[in-house]
Amino acid sequence: MQVGSETWPPRLRPVAGQRGLRDVFGNFPSGVVGLCALDPDGSVAGMAVSSFTSVSLDPPLVSVCVADSSRTWQRVRGARTVGLSVLGERDGALCRALAGPADSRFDGVDWTAGDGDAVFLRGAVAWLECAVAAVVPAGDHVIVLLEVRAASTVPWERPLVFQGGRFWTLSEGGGRLVDRLDGALLDEMVGLAQHGDVARVLALPRWQVWRTG
Repeated sequence: MQVGSETWPPRLRPVAGQRGLRDVFGNFPSGVVGLCALDPDGSVAGMAVSSFTSVSLDPPLVSVCVADSSRTWQRVRGARTVGLSVLGERDGALCRALAGPADSRFDGVDWTAGDGDAVFLRGAVAWLECAVAAVVPAGDHVIVLLEVRAASTVPWERPLVFQGGRFWTLSEGGGRLVDRLDGALLDEMVGLAQHGDVARVLALPRWQVWRTG
């Protein structure tokens, strides 16, 4: 049966490799967060993560998934707290920077550190200060469960949306395409590869408005 240009029922095929499965996963829209902290040497480290989700209100928990081979994760996992910055609709270049070479990801990027080791990015639409509660192995990734210690949001700003290898922005009349990702950056978003260096300076409202507990 044809429904518009689509075939119904769907024609499912066995998973034959990472590329096809990644295309399926990539069709699910998500936000993008910057996961950042000071490493044991006091240097800033971080990466872009699209697998962020809320988990629980009581206790306040969120989670992210990162590649178990990620060297950036190894640098920040021991931090007293980590910062999550929910990227805004104008933060496509910042996302590219966070997926670029580790030694230049923060070149030209405006950031601030919290009371612990958490690092927050200017221009985001929400910030969460978290402590690592648990790390669960999951195939070639780990699921990181994070306890939210403090948070803030800018509700009138729109988030960056990642779907189908593209950045989108939300609007009342429907979504609007704002940028595209090449294959290498798309790989980085699911923890498979790295991309070249891009940096952008953004604007930051006050972040720490309320604390949990």
